[in-house]
Amino acid sequence: MQGVLSFHPPIAGATLFGGGNACSWVQRRLPSLPSPVLAARGGIGARRALPLAQRSASTSSGLVMSSPPDNVGVLFLCLGNICRSPAAEGMFRSLVSAAPPAPLPIVIDSCGTGGGSSNWYTPGGYSYHEGDPPDGRMSAAATARGVTLTSRSRPLTAVDFQKFDWIVVMDGANEREVARAAAAWGVDTAAARARVVRMLDFVPGGARGKAVPDPYYGGANGFEVVLDLLESAGGGLLAEVQALAAKRAAERTVKEA
Repeated sequence: MQGVLSFHPPIAGATLFGGGNACSWVQRRLPSLPSPVLAARGGIGARRALPLAQRSASTSSGLVMSSPPDNVGVLFLCLGNICRSPAAEGMFRSLVSAAPPAPLPIVIDSCGTGGGSSNWYTPGGYSYHEGDPPDGRMSAAATARGVTLTSRSRPLTAVDFQKFDWIVVMDGANEREVARAAAAWGVDTAAARARVVRMLDFVPGGARGKAVPDPYYGGANGFEVVLDLLESAGGGLLAEVQALAAKRAAERTVKEA
């Protein structure tokens, strides 16, 4: 059901959303567009944003990004930060641990967009699930695959646009909430736009713009489906993260020479 915002607190007649169109300022990685890493390398036709390899921009909210950074940051985001994004974080941590060491540290985290609260990004706003561990059903499904979920739910913050290269969202509703929060915080549109991408855009050869469905109100199989989807995209994301880490490490070596 597109365009429906699902609330995580148990409510009668709750509906499960499975996608939704992207907000106007989010440019998905269409086949004709280069990836974030190619954009960082100066590819033509990339998202109209600041080069990720430099991460140097002053936003109207006063956020200033270092240039060049000494790490690569990946932030996974879903509605309540208790199912999809913690699982994505856990699985990606496992992939990074199993891969050859990157030349720079890879910072990995996850967050949510208030779990359905309308004021989560405002001063004094409320975020459902904040401080909660991942959903027990998702933790059990991930554990069965050898993945441990250790995160605690938190909402997206303005500083996340400064800290992370990728804000990896799960669906169109996530994209719209990120855009709404960024506008409210005064975060530069281009700086925000450069970082937001859908998780399934990293599936090699996959269709762009697909959603990772929210399993919260479904049965046990929904959690398995989510883990399958996250696993299918993890390798593609890791390849881009490693490439950007190598590029930044090379730039630092030249600078220090």
